[in-house]
Amino acid sequence: MSHPIRVLIADDHAVIRRALTLMLEFEADIDVAGVATNGQEAVTMAKAIRPEIVVLDVKMPLLDGVEAGRKILALLPHTKLLMVSSEDSKAMIEESLQIGASGYIAKHCSLMQVPGAIRQIMGGNTYLCLASSRALAAT
Repeated sequence: MSHPIRVLIADDHAVIRRALTLMLEFEADIDVAGVATNGQEAVTMAKAIRPEIVVLDVKMPLLDGVEAGRKILALLPHTKLLMVSSEDSKAMIEESLQIGASGYIAKHCSLMQVPGAIRQIMGGNTYLCLASSRALAAT
């Protein structure tokens, strides 16, 4: 078996952070290497722990997820981003993908999709939950 996928979780909601951490800890091929509570902390932690993928909330204090993602990718261009958000507007999804995010999951979709999304993204694919796919396809 290869090494576990190193993940950084960044979300300003304690319940979401805890749920994602607990869920991912049960995955043998995923290692939660760090947990950040805001966008600025996510950038600082990413520099320190060099995760393979960052699960990044779009709406966070100090630095929103899009700007944090932009900074993380500038520092660590091989790191992947999986955006999670309570917002699934077409504009937000497009902006996330334009900065280089490899996936987007609206929080009203099941967060149980996160482990599979991480694996798909690490396999070189893009991942969108069904609601995000539909929002993106809407004219």
